[in-house]
Amino acid sequence: MRCPALPFVHWEIKIYRECQMTRPAQLRDWEAQARRDAGPEKLPVIAHRWLRSDWWLRVLPTSGRAPYWQTLEEFLADVTGSGRLE
Repeated sequence: MRCPALPFVHWEIKIYRECQMTRPAQLRDWEAQARRDAGPEKLPVIAHRWLRSDWWLRVLPTSGRAPYWQTLEEFLADVTGSGRLE
């Protein structure tokens, strides 16, 4: 998925019936795919949603920091300074 407002982000979108955030093998597969597809130029971000939930994002920093989870709203606030894309 491409987002013109955030061209430096590679989005890996995952929608499942149940939450996959606590499944290490699944996360490893997603992270490998996201890092490979993002290449060296983009920030790999996994967007995960399951039934009756909000979007959660797994941000995979390329600077050696550990991956972390945050809500979509938190991520947008971090990257835009306002939490909104205009």
